[in-house]
Amino acid sequence: MGLKVNLAKSSIGGVGVDQVSLERFAVMLNCEIMSFTFVDLGVPIGGNHKRVSFWKGLLDKLEKKLSRWKGRLMSIARNVTLIKSALSSMFIFILSILKVFKYVNNEMIKNQQQFLWGHEATRKKKTVWIKWEIIFNSWLCGGLGIKDILSFN
Repeated sequence: MGLKVNLAKSSIGGVGVDQVSLERFAVMLNCEIMSFTFVDLGVPIGGNHKRVSFWKGLLDKLEKKLSRWKGRLMSIARNVTLIKSALSSMFIFILSILKVFKYVNNEMIKNQQQFLWGHEATRKKKTVWIKWEIIFNSWLCGGLGIKDILSFN
């Protein structure tokens, strides 16, 4: 007794294969035909990574995670820890494969800044006491040790 592929949960796709052949294989295997853009191991496959729409899912995921934590209710030390452990590591895999462009990097940084300082769209902006560039420095150099996504990428 070994492991078996569950074809009902599987899908088939082809590059350079005509649609008729693909449909015939799908019927033979009793599985669906996948769309060309799909997500594998959290990485979108088949899209143009130079377009904002490609990164939209990732930015939405970041925003959703931040809104659940409600950074304004926690101390800055906890916010820094969450940014360093969870948020930065969320993107390490995809950033090791694809090059992020400046707009996406700026959006990620903006979300991290708002989370760190406890800003909300509906409330008055709080005073920020440190330049964001300094925050990227290590603790020994007076920063908070948060990764700079663009230089890491």
